[in-house]
Amino acid sequence: MMSSMGEVYRAEQRSPIRRQVALKFIKLGMDSKAVLARFEAERQALALMDHPHIAKVFDARTDDALFWSCAGGPTS
Repeated sequence: MMSSMGEVYRAEQRSPIRRQVALKFIKLGMDSKAVLARFEAERQALALMDHPHIAKVFDARTDDALFWSCAGGPTS
């Protein structure tokens, strides 16, 4: 699925626990300070929410100019 900042993929986390997750990757070339600030703000907002129909953030980081987040939905 495409989002305004990148692409989102359904995946399975296998370690340390098994669960369905969504991986969000920022598009190549979209690593401006403004986009990264928006990405961080989204991560922070999701991390603070506690609702059964809103994804929970499990992890978010950068790996060699690759920006991604990992979240689980209501059925995770």
